[in-house]
Amino acid sequence: SNNDALTGGAAKLQSGADQLVANNGQITGGAAKLQSGADQLVANNGQITGGVAKLQSGADQLVANNGKLTSGVDQLQSGAEQLASGAGQLAAGSETLTTGLGTSPSCVNSAVKPSEL
Repeated sequence: SNNDALTGGAAKLQSGADQLVANNGQITGGAAKLQSGADQLVANNGQITGGVAKLQSGADQLVANNGKLTSGVDQLQSGAEQLASGAGQLAAGSETLTTGLGTSPSCVNSAVKPSEL
């Protein structure tokens, strides 16, 4: 009863200890890998910190350049409106020029030789 339970428990403890000894190489290897990974993390901490700083700087530049881009788009829109206005003025002026040439003397439309100037 209690003695049987103790005997069974002792056998399980012995089996567990045997497995621990058998797997000691894997445990030691795993611990060495953990230590190596921790060493690499410490060694690369400067690069990580530098990378974060560069990322922050890039984000700041992105925000700053977004304002410039927005301003440029506004200027482009304004320029397009001015161009459209100029095109309208050119069309109106072209009609006036055509009307003016159509009613002027025919000598205006003829070719003038440099010697006649």
